[in-house]
Amino acid sequence: MDRADLYEKNEAVAQQRRDVVNYYFSEDKEFDEYMNIRENRKMLQQAYDDSILIRKQNFRARIHERMVEQPATAKKTLARSR
Repeated sequence: MDRADLYEKNEAVAQQRRDVVNYYFSEDKEFDEYMNIRENRKMLQQAYDDSILIRKQNFRARIHERMVEQPATAKKTLARSR
């Protein structure tokens, strides 16, 4: 057995295993598609969470502005905008 035979033998064994290293040797289009969908879903979820956080911060800032706008002697009540 020479090195070429050993390489082919090891490559055949590697093709049978389904692990992360093997993924880079043989392209699996379904796995690529799955990873892209999963990555996009993660990014969308993160963007959604960030937008909720920004909305909450903006709401708190508006409440703070309404509380500060009122005179110090007046009873503190929230002015409704809607």
